[in-house]
Amino acid sequence: FYAKTTKNGIFPCIDVLADSILNPSLDADEIEKERIRITQDLQAVNQSYEELLYDKVHTACYRDCSLGQTVIGPEENVATIKRDHIINYLYNNFTADRMVLVAVGPVDHGEIVKEAEKKFANIRPTAGPRMLEEKPYFCASELVYRNDDMGPTAHIAIAYEGVPWRSPDHITFMLMNSILGSYDKKNEGLVPGLQSANRITQTGATRMDVGCFDYYTGFNISYKDTGLFGFYISTDEVAVEHAVGDLMFGVTSFSYSLTEEEVMKAKRELKTNFFSGLDDTTGVAEDIGRQILAYGRRLSPAEFVERLDQIDSQEVQRVAWNRLHDAEITMTGETDLVVALLVHVLIIVIVVIVVQRGPGAFAAWKEGWYRR
Repeated sequence: FYAKTTKNGIFPCIDVLADSILNPSLDADEIEKERIRITQDLQAVNQSYEELLYDKVHTACYRDCSLGQTVIGPEENVATIKRDHIINYLYNNFTADRMVLVAVGPVDHGEIVKEAEKKFANIRPTAGPRMLEEKPYFCASELVYRNDDMGPTAHIAIAYEGVPWRSPDHITFMLMNSILGSYDKKNEGLVPGLQSANRITQTGATRMDVGCFDYYTGFNISYKDTGLFGFYISTDEVAVEHAVGDLMFGVTSFSYSLTEEEVMKAKRELKTNFFSGLDDTTGVAEDIGRQILAYGRRLSPAEFVERLDQIDSQEVQRVAWNRLHDAEITMTGETDLVVALLVHVLIIVIVVIVVQRGPGAFAAWKEGWYRR
């Protein structure tokens, strides 16, 4: 829940938020409207291959636990949800130990605390003993969906096991994701891929004279006790091998060859993205709430910058060697039959050559392939 108000409207605003949380009406008409909206959101996700593959890569990586379930849920669940289901969810999850009240702007901390005690004092903690939560098991797997109606474009996501929020390597993974970067052939911006300072982007943009991918982006998702690190690719079916190979080569090279210039460039980009998310009260409030739930405290911008500045190329190589080198991977894809078969063979080849033998062996293999 989020609200923005003037200085004089702080207390009425807290009152409205408290009433929304503690006394939701849950009218049948409102539930039906939300059911329609969620169904539309689910349809929109299914039309976005990137969002769809992020969902499916979780299914492939964590198929034996709740993290493997779809975020919105299957349509049959949305269609059958009842008022009693919502009330039961609120009772079990809207508890004091799972809530954070954040106020940003011209506010007095003491007054906010007093108002919070007045409005939220009756919220109970989680009832009974906490369930023993086991760490989700990362399962290396391959999950390719055949879709012969989608045309010549293949959509592929490859994931490694990442790190949780509180891992000492969390910021290093954020930096590696920045080094990995992103590229959109249709929207190159001021610096085209051919002249990009990103080694991975430039290699892919110049491959096969026209580039081997239409779009790619790295991702780094952290949870309480696990995480996912990897990349998503959209490419023509004839360029799948080159696109996947170049990005796998790029990730593997983090363990072997990384210059200080690349690390410094990624640091600047990461700082820019970090501070751009804190340019208004909305972003600051969200950042504070998320960090208190994740870390139990606020990680100040100054602390983030200090910890980031202490990371050099040797530290990135150390983390990449321990976490990504010769590591198990999960691959998901949405493509037609021919590319599905190619991807299956390609993953086996890349895992054997790139992950286990290093980038030198893969570079030699690529050179032989391009000469054919």
